[in-house]
Amino acid sequence: MKRILLVAMLALSGFAQAMPVVEPTEVPEWVNDDSVREIMSGAMDGDARNQALLGWLYRKGWSVEQDKTKGAYWYEKAAEQGHVGAQSSLGRLYFSGEGVQEDLSKAAYWYLKAAKQGDAGSQHVIGLMYAHGMGLKEDKTKALMWMKKADAQGYEEAKYDLFKLEN
Repeated sequence: MKRILLVAMLALSGFAQAMPVVEPTEVPEWVNDDSVREIMSGAMDGDARNQALLGWLYRKGWSVEQDKTKGAYWYEKAAEQGHVGAQSSLGRLYFSGEGVQEDLSKAAYWYLKAAKQGDAGSQHVIGLMYAHGMGLKEDKTKALMWMKKADAQGYEEAKYDLFKLEN
């Protein structure tokens, strides 16, 4: 029951956009065979930004055959190097089970990494996860702390959830 409640709250609070950048719904102009070759080369050379981009391309199936498992693989490579967007994205994948086996503890781990780097969307989500004991031990104090951090950065969805937690 808690999981259903949290999923509904996340959906209503803008969870789908709890990433550093709102994702386009159509293939961006810059995504073409040449740029994908450069991204793949950079990813294989260990560049975290290119690894995160390649993860995103595989997840979306843009200019590469869609493969969410490969997307998760490349996000993890970038996340392990500290790429905040990849950490947040990987948290989202583990939360939803997209390309990986659903694992709320791993989702919390990656969201927390991104939240500690100042990602407001991840701070908001980790606050919700603490508030509802999803992948973490329920802890209202930590939930409030993370919600306040997201709110302080102007993350609108956090303002509403912070109000609910405080009242």
